[in-house]
Amino acid sequence: MTKVQLNKLKKAFDHQDNISQRQAAKKFDISQQMVSKLLKKLQIALRKKMKIPNRTKTQKKVARAKCRNFYLKNLNISWNLDDESYFTLSHGKINENDIFYSSNIAATPANTKYTPVKKFEKLLVWLVISERCISAPIIRKS
Repeated sequence: MTKVQLNKLKKAFDHQDNISQRQAAKKFDISQQMVSKLLKKLQIALRKKMKIPNRTKTQKKVARAKCRNFYLKNLNISWNLDDESYFTLSHGKINENDIFYSSNIAATPANTKYTPVKKFEKLLVWLVISERCISAPIIRKS
């Protein structure tokens, strides 16, 4: 492979998640094994996408203490537990592309590094439970 083609291969893979080794092999007219060896030579590694954490450990600890304090300050209030659950309408999960290629993970943009939150059709099942009664469930399509 020429240096120009090698640079094109590097540009196609570095910090990207939209190309596979087989697609690159077809594009550059080489084998998939050769693409793998060239990526290793270029120090571009395959990495798994990460989920964005909702809360850190300290945020979880603080939230628990704040909930307790809030409850103790408002003992005379009747509390309602509200639970919303979403259920997908499709059967099972589809294994999506959850990998990306990068030579330096710190330089990889967040939209490539993290798994995007995809909106899909689902059902909302809503139910309220209090010390007095239980509401009728509400089921809505989103």
